[in-house]
Order: sequence, then structure tokens, then C-alpha cells
Amino acid sequence: MTPRNMEIADIGLRSTRDLPLNDYEKLSIVLLLSSYARSCGIIMNDLERTLKAGKSPGSFTGFDYSDALKKLVTPDRFPDLYPLIISGVYTTKWRKPILSETTSNSDWSGFWTESNTIFRKNRL
Repeated sequence: MTPRNMEIADIGLRSTRDLPLNDYEKLSIVLLLSSYARSCGIIMNDLERTLKAGKSPGSFTGFDYSDALKKLVTPDRFPDLYPLIISGVYTTKWRKPILSETTSNSDWSGFWTESNTIFRKNRL
């Protein structure tokens, strides 16, 4: 564990100080958030590589496969996933500027490169 990791853990634990939880539960919250942040960084990296390879953002997000998923995911087999697939939430982003179908790969690449740079500077 590096000094920066310990600093981030301390900040996370400080935010749980007044919660009616035991120390294990507080640490679990910090670890959960840390894992989430790491996963977001990995996803951003993967998307950046996808775009640099010349593939569409939809091939990464699953948007290109929406029609196939709508046929494969049935309410009988996947009762909780089915509504998300049919609504389009599962394969699209909820932020319009990021997932606009008219956005070019270079626009996406710039966004993710900037986000990734910020993440790497502040990562745990």
C-alpha cells in the first residue's frame, strides 16, 4: 500500500465516520468504491483502444448488437434484464453528448483521452 493509497483510504473512512457501521463495514465501503473507480479506468482504457483500432463506439458499448439482443433476451429467461434490453438502456449511454450517433471516433477518442488523463492523475 502506497502513501497515496493510504491517503485515499483515510478520506473514504473519514466520510463513514458518523455512520452506524462497524469497522469492517466501513472498510468494505472504501474497498467497493476503490474497485468501482478501478473498473471505470479499465473500461475507459478498453474504449480508447477500441477507438484507436478504428472500431465504432457501438461495437464497444453493445449498441451495434441491440437488435440481436432484443431477439435473444426473452422475458421468460431474463425477466429483470429484458426491460432494460427492450428500452435500450443496456446498450446505450444515458448521456446524449457522449453517445450521440453522429459523434465521430475522433470526438470519442478526445473525450476518453482527456478523461483517462484525469483518472490517471487522480487514481488510487
